[in-house]
Amino acid sequence: MGQIYSVYMNYKVKNEKLLVKLTNNYIKSEKFSKTCFDKGNLKTANGCIRAFLCGDTQPDDFTETPKENYFKELFNCFKATYSWEEVLWCWFTKISPALEDGSDLDVDMDEGFWRLKVIDGVAKEVDRD
Repeated sequence: MGQIYSVYMNYKVKNEKLLVKLTNNYIKSEKFSKTCFDKGNLKTANGCIRAFLCGDTQPDDFTETPKENYFKELFNCFKATYSWEEVLWCWFTKISPALEDGSDLDVDMDEGFWRLKVIDGVAKEVDRD
């Protein structure tokens, strides 16, 4: 069982090495399937982000658009387990110190929507339905 996720991430990385470190620490701290990130490149910031937004395993709708001030906007629509909602939330809060203020993650699911935004280096919930 699972649900469909539409995920938008508007972001700018301020510390790539830190983002990679925080992502890998998060993965090690949880009980992910051994093959969960096999197709991902967890040695680069872009690879870590693609892995969590399922851009490597479900790339059909994955898009990346450059924005102003070196921000990027990513979008992907993919199917994942219901628990992926918590994974996205926890991962984004963990990596927020490596992102510029104003970076955000919007997650729209079969039932509900939420948005986290980096404010003063911390991810904070700014919207929920």
